[in-house]
Formats: sequence, C-alpha cells, structure tokens
Amino acid sequence: MDSGADTRVALLSLHPEWAQAILEGRKTVEFRRTAPAKNISHVVIYATKPVGHVVGYFTVVSVTEGSPTSLWKRFGRHGAISRRRFRAYFRARSTGFAIEVGNVVRLEQPVALDDIGGMRPPQNFCYLPTSTFNLSFEAA
Repeated sequence: MDSGADTRVALLSLHPEWAQAILEGRKTVEFRRTAPAKNISHVVIYATKPVGHVVGYFTVVSVTEGSPTSLWKRFGRHGAISRRRFRAYFRARSTGFAIEVGNVVRLEQPVALDDIGGMRPPQNFCYLPTSTFNLSFEAA
C-alpha cells in the first residue's frame, strides 16, 4: 500500500461500538471535534478498552469542516449515531469535522500498540510514520 510521501496516516482511538460499526460498514463517516491533518490518506483504528488493540484501518475519502448542524444534515444518516448523541458530542462547538470512510480493512489478528512502536492510545489523533503503517498492516 503506497500512502505517498505527501500524505499522513492517523491513528485514531474509537470506542469499540464505533470501531465495530466502521468495520461492518454501518458507519461510513467519523465525526470529530478537532481537525485531522489535511493530508491524511488512511486512518488506523484503535478500539479502546476492553478491546485495547488496533483492529483495522480505512482510506480517507475526504474531510469536511462545518457547523454541527451542517454536518448532521449532510452526513447524519451515515454516522451510526443518534441525533441526540451527536448533539451532545458537539455541545458548545461551532465547528466540527466529518471524515468520510473509504475502503475498510479488518485485521485478521488485532495488533497491540506495543507491536507498532509502543505508543500510547491517542486522546484524539496521532500520526504514524508511513513506513510503520506499511510494515505493520500492508500484509494484513
């Protein structure tokens, strides 16, 4: 998998229910309150405890910035989230981000963070060296 020299790979922590929804194709948009890097090509999915492992990754189709209201109108039905939970997540925020999920790859065997450099689960995003992404996941 060629991520390209000018692109980045994000590691993203997700609650297991959201990670599973992405892997199953029920969630095709990930909402975030903070902006990812403009040049992300892939998102590696770390499912938080009790799973505690990287479970897959996906290509990024696009990242859209907008008001929570505009994001809901455009993407709400694709986020596998109720309007109530969406509004609670974006409470007191004037801007949010929608990451459109492209091709999803579920890893056959979940990978511990220790196996990809021993990093800690990110609070929001952290970025992996493209070489780490290629070596760790390309053959999965």
